[in-house]
Amino acid sequence: MLQDLVREHTLEKAALQRQSEAATQRAVKAAEKLSADLVEVANSGAAKAFQEQQRIGAEVEKVLSLVNKLSDQNTKWAALINSADQSLRVLGDFQTYFEVLQQDLSRLTNSLQHLGQRTAPQQQQQP
Repeated sequence: MLQDLVREHTLEKAALQRQSEAATQRAVKAAEKLSADLVEVANSGAAKAFQEQQRIGAEVEKVLSLVNKLSDQNTKWAALINSADQSLRVLGDFQTYFEVLQQDLSRLTNSLQHLGQRTAPQQQQQP
């Protein structure tokens, strides 16, 4: 009877030990799976963030390129406007010069006409 109890106790102890080892192995496998899943989730988030960073970087490059093109175009427009402004100033100066010349010629014509009118009566009296 004592031997039966010892054998039964030994068998139960071995069964419990096997159950404990099996439970430990399942827990280790579950922990490994959980760890792998957590790493995968973290990596997928990091990968997504990296992809977004790459996309944003590409968009920034496009915007910088457009800004540079716009700046160049703005510089060209400014040069054209300055050139047109300078041309208009030259035309304005020419117009002013032409008006002054026209006034001078008008005065000269008037003076010559006046002089001609004064000398015409003197020439008629001399014959």
